[in-house]
Amino acid sequence: MRHRFLLLSVAIAATAPAAWSVPAQARKFLDVADAQAVAFPGAKFTPQHFTLDRDQVARIIGDSRAPVINNDVKVWKVSDGGWFFLDQVYGLDDRITYALALDERGAVKHIEILECAEGYESVRDQEWLSGFYGARYSTT
Repeated sequence: MRHRFLLLSVAIAATAPAAWSVPAQARKFLDVADAQAVAFPGAKFTPQHFTLDRDQVARIIGDSRAPVINNDVKVWKVSDGGWFFLDQVYGLDDRITYALALDERGAVKHIEILECAEGYESVRDQEWLSGFYGARYSTT
């Protein structure tokens, strides 16, 4: 599953400016449990959280050219064989908290924006987000 969860991070971070401004007021749309229920209705989630070491962080930054905000990775194994990730990336004015659901093959199944700065709700546009569905990250 090497770095597959960075797919959306790279896409969002690539549009962010080099210097971020003062954080704006954040707007929360969903909590983690709600996002899990949307992505995998009726499934059970088993935490598989882990902490990235210095070498892993360096590889992620090198592969994605995006910063790692937190070394603690929040991931759950889903009872249907999929995976559910919770992550943050820098947006234009603040951090964006999002959830990424991968199916059992490692392909993007669903993306939910849980929290972002007020005024940037368009990042939640499901038509735009659905463009990532089915994508798989590969290092080869």
